[in-house]
Amino acid sequence: MVRSGRICARVAPAVAVLLVSAAAAPAGLITLNLTPSIGQVPVNGTFDVIVSANIEQSILGFGFDLVFDDSALEIKSVEIGSSFLPLPAPDGDKLAGLAFPNEVVGSNVTLATATFAAKMPGIAAIRLDVTPGDYTEGFPESGGLRYSQFTIPQTQVKILAASNGGGDTGGGTGGGDTGDGTGGGGPPPDVPEPASMLILAFGGLALAARRRR
Repeated sequence: MVRSGRICARVAPAVAVLLVSAAAAPAGLITLNLTPSIGQVPVNGTFDVIVSANIEQSILGFGFDLVFDDSALEIKSVEIGSSFLPLPAPDGDKLAGLAFPNEVVGSNVTLATATFAAKMPGIAAIRLDVTPGDYTEGFPESGGLRYSQFTIPQTQVKILAASNGGGDTGGGTGGGDTGDGTGGGGPPPDVPEPASMLILAFGGLALAARRRR
């Protein structure tokens, strides 16, 4: 019994060390990428931003905040990647997913595609972030409550001012005309109306009759 107790006393610290080591094992590093579909867009135009990741260890899901200037951009929709089920996000940006039917690992995994509309000219920055203490965000790993370490990416898109079209209304040969086809910019020559022509004709006939008398 004493011997058995000594064995247990020797084994227990080793098990404790293994458990502590497992709990302290570093989480896998995940590299996130934000890839816009185009580099520049006119005001009122739309574009997509693909959120992808290189995942070294299996994850159970993900959740993030989309951070951008809402005076320059408006988010129209978020489509979660095919390896995940969409989850409701407390912050309302819908950028959250549950790995289904299996845990997810691999390179260039598409997490989501966000569609934006441009509202104001300038350089619009977009980045991912997490709220400290919010356990619905980040990357929970399988086998415990550890959350993978990850990079915080950022991208930007140039928003162009809407074109004014040069002021031409589409009728003539240039020179700022309004569609009469003359290109000179001056008013068209006066053309007598039919009633005026008849009055002049009758006046001429009356004068001719008086001269004959």
